[in-house]
Amino acid sequence: MNEKKLVVKAGIGAALLGVLCCVGPLVPILLGIGGTGALFGLHRYQPLFIAIGLVILSAAAWIAVRNHNRCCTVRNRKQDIRIVGTVFAVGIGFYLLLQFAVVPVLSSVASNTIQPQKASAAAPDTLSTLKLDIAGMNCAGCAVGIEQALLTVPGVREAHVD
Repeated sequence: MNEKKLVVKAGIGAALLGVLCCVGPLVPILLGIGGTGALFGLHRYQPLFIAIGLVILSAAAWIAVRNHNRCCTVRNRKQDIRIVGTVFAVGIGFYLLLQFAVVPVLSSVASNTIQPQKASAAAPDTLSTLKLDIAGMNCAGCAVGIEQALLTVPGVREAHVD
């Protein structure tokens, strides 16, 4: 396998694994599949997902350095360090892109997807607003899950979680 392809594939794979707890619950919502509440428990495993992602990046770096040194008669330590740095930079860069750019956009789309489903309910005679402080939300995916759960409560017409 080409060294550059390996770096990109490992980086994307590790990044996707790192954000699995945030993206995983959003996909069924976006696909219109109900009952996704069980998937919102994935945030507990985020450190494990990130650790496995780092193992993937380490393995990719080792393979890339090994393949590079196989073809060269003289081993170049600076080149080896550059390869390892590139592998980790690609993986961490993709993770940050997904976590701070893609996940918020997916969360917004998912939130807009679940809101119209509840808006068709008959309007109650009296409306009141309730503001709750919720602890333990780690990402935008958690916010969408809480929003979805609140919309299933009888009498709740609209929910916004930020």
